[in-house]
Amino acid sequence: MLTINTNFNWASIRLFLGKSTIICGICLALGGNPKLLGRSEKMADYVKHDERTASVEVHMKTGENDEVVIIRLVIHSNNKHNFFINDQQVNKSELIRLVSSYNIQVDNPCVFLAQDKVKSFAEQNPVALLENTEKACSIELQETHDELKNLSEHDIGRGKRKEDCEKNLKSIEKELKALSSRVENFLRKEGMQKRIESLQQREIFIICEREERTLEKHQVEMNKAEQKVSEVETFVVFIP
Repeated sequence: MLTINTNFNWASIRLFLGKSTIICGICLALGGNPKLLGRSEKMADYVKHDERTASVEVHMKTGENDEVVIIRLVIHSNNKHNFFINDQQVNKSELIRLVSSYNIQVDNPCVFLAQDKVKSFAEQNPVALLENTEKACSIELQETHDELKNLSEHDIGRGKRKEDCEKNLKSIEKELKALSSRVENFLRKEGMQKRIESLQQREIFIICEREERTLEKHQVEMNKAEQKVSEVETFVVFIP
């Protein structure tokens, strides 16, 4: 059993005597993913050869009335595992909530770094390194940074929407410009069509007027002819 107090800074043990084993046990017991250890990703591989189970027990003081919380992990050789908090079985989500309430971050390489993951820590990009450092320093700092990122993404989104609107506006203006000549031609054609209809109506009116005058002239001539016929008939003697 390894006892750690507030003055503990490091474990000084000779090579191959279990420093990495301690790290692995703490990480897995606190709900960490085996991938964080840079070793096997199967829980069953952490069970000793020829053994059916392996267990890790972590005792933590809350700082309030010296209350002790006991976390226990039991790993089975069939790759199943169980978590217990104060001898009561819980699921992993419940365990993670408890561990997070103590601000323990086994998934943060700035806080918890297994020996076999040192290389991957050095390979972090600046963004990931900043985010992990913020998590290690303060949850409030991380939340503030997240708010700033959300605001930045919102501004980027607004800028993107503005660009899209400007592109649409230019496209519409281009389309309107192309249509304007067609509209002008249409209006010109419509005006010419109305002019033609007006001239056609005027032509019909002129023809009607001319035919009416011709009809009146013929009517006068016919009346004169009828009058002459009547005058001639008065002098004609009927011979039986």
